[in-house]
Amino acid sequence: MSFHPLVTCAIPVYNGAAFLAEAIQSILDQTYPNIELFIINDGSSDDSLAIARSFQEKHPDITVINQQNKGLIATLNYSLEIANGRYYARMDADDVSLPDRFEKQVAFLENNIEHAAVGSGFYLIDQHGKKSKEAALPTDDKTDLTQFPPQLPTLPHPTTIIRTDLLKKAGGYRLYFRHAEDRDLWARLQEEGQLEIMQEPLLLYRKHGDNITVKHNPIQQINGLLADISAVARSLGFDDKPILDDYLIHQDWRRSFKDFTALLEGKRDVEQMIDSYFIHRRAWDVTTARSKAGSLIKYITKGSPSMVAFVLRKWFGKTKSYRDAS
Repeated sequence: MSFHPLVTCAIPVYNGAAFLAEAIQSILDQTYPNIELFIINDGSSDDSLAIARSFQEKHPDITVINQQNKGLIATLNYSLEIANGRYYARMDADDVSLPDRFEKQVAFLENNIEHAAVGSGFYLIDQHGKKSKEAALPTDDKTDLTQFPPQLPTLPHPTTIIRTDLLKKAGGYRLYFRHAEDRDLWARLQEEGQLEIMQEPLLLYRKHGDNITVKHNPIQQINGLLADISAVARSLGFDDKPILDDYLIHQDWRRSFKDFTALLEGKRDVEQMIDSYFIHRRAWDVTTARSKAGSLIKYITKGSPSMVAFVLRKWFGKTKSYRDAS
C-alpha cells in the first residue's frame, strides 16, 4: 500500500496482567506502520496498569488511560470517542494479533469501500500459548432477518477492524446487551455497510477460565437472543428502544421477551424464535420433564410438527439453565 491511513487500536484491560504484555507486543510487532494505540486500564486490582506503563516508558507514543471500573461497553465507547483513526481495531488483553493482521485488513477495507468492517479466522491458544492445529474459519457474515431463526453476521469480535465513522454512525456499543454487545453491533453495523470475514487466521484467540464466554455464558446467550429479536423488530419498522430502556432499568429479560412478543404479534412468532434459539444454542431452559412436556403440548396445539420434532430431537440433550441468569 502506498498510503497508510491511521488505525486506532484500543486494548481495554481489567485484571488482565497474565497476558497483557503479549497482547501489547503483538500490536507493536505489526507490519502496518501507522497505529494509534490506547491501553485503557478499567480499574484493575492486579499489575495491569504497571505493565501498560512499562510499555509506555519504552514507547512514548502509546497512550495509557487509567480509570475507575466502568465495564467493557463503556470503556469501548470511550475509546471510540477519542479515536483519531480512519479505522478502529478491536484487541482483547489476552489475545495475540499476528504480525500482518492490520496490513491485510486495512488493505481489504481500502479496496472494498462498500464494507463497514472485516474480521478474520483465528487459531485457538490455551493459557500457556499452545496453538491448536486447525484454524477456526467462521463463514457466517451474511444477514437474513426473514428466515427463522434470523441470520445475523457473527464476526469474531477480537479479529475485527471497523470504519470509525460508520461505527460512530451506527451508535457504537449499546449498554443493553452486556456480554453480547458485539451481536447487537453487527446487526446495526450491517445497515451501514457490508461485513466480511477473511478466511485467513490473523489472530490467536486465547481460551481460559476467565473468558467472558466461560464466566458469563447464560446472560451472554440471553442478551444475544434479545439482540436478534430487537434487530428483527427494527427491520419491521418498530422502535426497539422503549423495551430495551426498560430492560436496562429492570434487568428482567423475561419481561423484555414478553414485551417483544406483544410488539411483534402477528409479524413474528417470538415464542418460537426464543425456543428455537435456546435449543440451537443448547441453552434452552428445559430443566424438568414437566416443562419439556409443556413445550411439546404448546407446539402440538399450534399444529407445528417441525417444532415438535425439534423439541424431541433435543429432549435428552445437554442444556444450560437460565434460571439464575442476571
